[in-house]
Amino acid sequence: LAYSRKKQATVLADNVRMTLSLFDFISKNPTIRLVNPIANCAYPGELSSFREGDFWSGSIHESVLGYGGARRFSVLASQAYREEFAVEVVDVVLPNLYGPGDHLDAVRAHALGGLVFRILVAVEESLEEVVVWGSGNPIREWLYVEEAARALVLASGVENPPDFVNVGTGDSISIANLAAMIAEVAGYTGDFVFDTSFPDGAAEKRMEAERALEGLGWSPSVSLREGLIKTVQDARNRLAASREAVEL
Repeated sequence: LAYSRKKQATVLADNVRMTLSLFDFISKNPTIRLVNPIANCAYPGELSSFREGDFWSGSIHESVLGYGGARRFSVLASQAYREEFAVEVVDVVLPNLYGPGDHLDAVRAHALGGLVFRILVAVEESLEEVVVWGSGNPIREWLYVEEAARALVLASGVENPPDFVNVGTGDSISIANLAAMIAEVAGYTGDFVFDTSFPDGAAEKRMEAERALEGLGWSPSVSLREGLIKTVQDARNRLAASREAVEL
């Protein structure tokens, strides 16, 4: 969120260019089905629970003006290119993703990845405090990356898929409680300090994903705790490898 707010125009321009290039290609190859991932920040900012029929019912949250606006543009592109070029596009809306291979970067990572990074550093350096950006109150939904990949593969091959579909767990957790769960998995026993100089963004985001089961045959199978165990272990291994490389 911090990076996106600082680079609103850059994020918007880069994503719109990528979208136009992709749809230009699809318009020349109409037999290819395009699966178009959409971040759920493109939903109206005043909503806390996201249903497909509400996508255009309000404005996006100002904190995601660039990225959320670009993802809304890609949904408009889907509609326009379907009408003019008869292309097949499946817009798949996803919540925040996490898992092995995510950013080990406190600035560009999502809240979960940034917390994993800072908590693991605190464990290794025996720090007594970890800073959490924002108040800790925002409620977010997290989807394990392999679950998202499975949904995208299904959307690419299932017969008669929905044009627009939410993929999510339906569960959500506050950032403060998420930090506590990561701490438990990582073995961190120190305190958290909430830095409210950082923005919170929208108060709550949660997906309603019944259409995913009906239209794609997809439902979640990895719990947040199970996914965190895999994510923390992967991050721990990569941090150790990076330190060894520096020492060499």
